[in-house]
Amino acid sequence: MSGDSSSRRATRLARLIILTVALPSLLLTGLGAMAVANEEAAARKRIEKLYEPVGAALSRRFNGWMKARLSEDDEKLSELAAWADGGGVDPAPEGLLRYLRSSRHAVNHFVIDDGRVLLPARLEEDGEDKRLRKALMVATRFDELPRCGPIRVLMSEGIEEEDMQCAARLALALCENDGETWRYLERSCCGPWTSDPVIGSARGLIDSGRELDARETAEVALTMARELARPDVDRPGWLTTLISRRVAGLFRGDTSVLGLRARRVLQSIATRAQLIRQLVRRNRVFQPQRIASGAVAVGEWRRVVVTRTFAGMLVGYELVPELVSEALEPAVEEKGLDGSIRLEFNPLSAPKWWWGDYAEQARSDIAWWTLLSRTDLAWSMALRLEGTKFWSLSHSRSGLYLWALVLLAAALGGGVGHAVYAVYREGRLSRLKTDFVSSVSHDLRTPLTSIRMFTESLLMNRVKTDGQRREYLEVIAQEAERLSRLTERILDFSRMEAGRKAYVYEEEEVYPLVKHALRSCRPVIDESGGTVSIDVPDELPPVRGDRDALIEVLINLITNAVKYSEDKPEIHLWARAEADAVVLGVTDKGIGIAPPD
Repeated sequence: MSGDSSSRRATRLARLIILTVALPSLLLTGLGAMAVANEEAAARKRIEKLYEPVGAALSRRFNGWMKARLSEDDEKLSELAAWADGGGVDPAPEGLLRYLRSSRHAVNHFVIDDGRVLLPARLEEDGEDKRLRKALMVATRFDELPRCGPIRVLMSEGIEEEDMQCAARLALALCENDGETWRYLERSCCGPWTSDPVIGSARGLIDSGRELDARETAEVALTMARELARPDVDRPGWLTTLISRRVAGLFRGDTSVLGLRARRVLQSIATRAQLIRQLVRRNRVFQPQRIASGAVAVGEWRRVVVTRTFAGMLVGYELVPELVSEALEPAVEEKGLDGSIRLEFNPLSAPKWWWGDYAEQARSDIAWWTLLSRTDLAWSMALRLEGTKFWSLSHSRSGLYLWALVLLAAALGGGVGHAVYAVYREGRLSRLKTDFVSSVSHDLRTPLTSIRMFTESLLMNRVKTDGQRREYLEVIAQEAERLSRLTERILDFSRMEAGRKAYVYEEEEVYPLVKHALRSCRPVIDESGGTVSIDVPDELPPVRGDRDALIEVLINLITNAVKYSEDKPEIHLWARAEADAVVLGVTDKGIGIAPPD
């Protein structure tokens, strides 16, 4: 019962430790993890608060810039409408040409009259081979490098029209950049096309784009894109699309400012036909009313166009976010933020290729952003941190806090686990001590009973002969010696538990140790009627150890063999040499020890 109460006390103490230490510690660790998760959000809020005045000032600067652009463009768009209404055959006025060349914020100028596209003049040609157009569209895509298989299949089928043959060969040359195809084109009827400066620039980029550094390549591509976007140049629409897509593919994965700018401007030019077709549909619905500037949905992409109406004609151009951010870069420099932040404009609805490879990086580095609702644009304006030192520091600090929490949780878990284990171990030791005391009490009671019984017999003169008296005295002496041995064993256990047991190590022969232990246990063996056999070779080497402790170990094993045998015990003492050690053993046919014990 005492052992059971010790176990119950240990269980209650373990539960108390878990409830008062482990659970609160786990709760605090969870709260700490939440605090670490909120650290980056709090840092972002602080950064947004810091950059909010700068962003608001730039937003006002953008609104003023937009108002000035809309005012200045009215006259030039009117001239563009008049020139396009005249057929666009006569050379454009010099002032209009300068405007088109210097209009760095706009691309894809258009003039639409009652559903007819006056500019660009050759957006789509009625006589264009539909198979060729389909092959050209499939040959190059935004999200992968050019694939020329469809064009090769088309050419193998044979094309009768000489212009279409030239177009297919030119498309193949742009896709594969094959020198032999270029030489053929220069000698054939496609000579005028190959002399086009835009095609020359595209060929130069495809040839040497890997040799130029990224900045030079992007600058050449932007210059080429602005030339490609001019509406006053008589160039087939499919050729504009093909060149734009082919060169845009060179900047796949480029996340630099100029690389992204070149890629997005080229992609806007490449999808000009879809944008203008959408405007034609709107023009047919709303004519002769004026269509306000704003967002036009083209597939997944909401495009921003600036429109004016002159003599029933819809005139305008497309704004590209990257070009607008380029135009406002001086405003960032004036505030002394050049090199630390980037001013970005991004569509609220855009296809996957718009964000490209830097989507997650760009979104994680945004310091402040706002919707440009006052200007009726489907864009957001953002300040993106150029240097990521702050975010790296924030991540490092969050990581440090997280690791500290992990180590704290591990330490708490280890401490609680060790405490619970220690409590259960102490309970088990307490139970063992209780069992030991009970066993020792029983062992002490036997010799004490014998001593008292024989002593009373002698005191009461119940012994008749001297021989019987001597026998009683010998029993008393043996039981007293046994009692002393039990007492010494208890003291040895106490000293060993306290770490004060001192051992004297000397060279000892094995056989004398076995004989001494057997002689000490002979009375117990004879009383039980057991038999003992000894197998200890004479040639065994001596062992180094404490003589009394070794004898005590053998006595314990022999007495246990006698005590835990149901019938007459059969005990076998043996010893043998193994490697550099001597193994002593006591074998019996007793009841054994249960596996749990």
